[in-house]
Amino acid sequence: MSGASAKSSKTKRTRRRRTLNIEATLERYEARISRLPRSLLMELDGAYLSTYDVYSTVTHTDRGRICRGGKDEIVALRLMRVARSLGVDVRGVTSERQSDGAYICHELADGETRDSATVVYVGPYNYFTGRRASVWSLSAEDRVYCDPTASPPPWR
Repeated sequence: MSGASAKSSKTKRTRRRRTLNIEATLERYEARISRLPRSLLMELDGAYLSTYDVYSTVTHTDRGRICRGGKDEIVALRLMRVARSLGVDVRGVTSERQSDGAYICHELADGETRDSATVVYVGPYNYFTGRRASVWSLSAEDRVYCDPTASPPPWR
């Protein structure tokens, strides 16, 4: 069999992008964070959590939810809510974004600045900035995907 005829007999497979079930994923994330040792959670005591998912500084939320198009929640806000429920004093969530080398949220709540506050990055790995994922970011074990045979979510 020649190489040309072997190529024509192959069938092309299409890949379907999996859809993340954000509610189930955040429930698993919350359960994992709740199981962490108290000593590890105390790293967040008195600190601001930083992520690229927000554009400002948030110190309180309605049950940890900020609606973005009505479809998902932000992991850092869920972490803040869970940590506070476990008695850890998380100061808030702030943006890690920069413009011209300066943080877009240099001033935090209550007149604090990033220079004087403790800021802990809780987002995923970022290739452009070299930020590494930490124990606080979503892990593969947290992720739950929608059933591809089910009907698509309402926002699609």
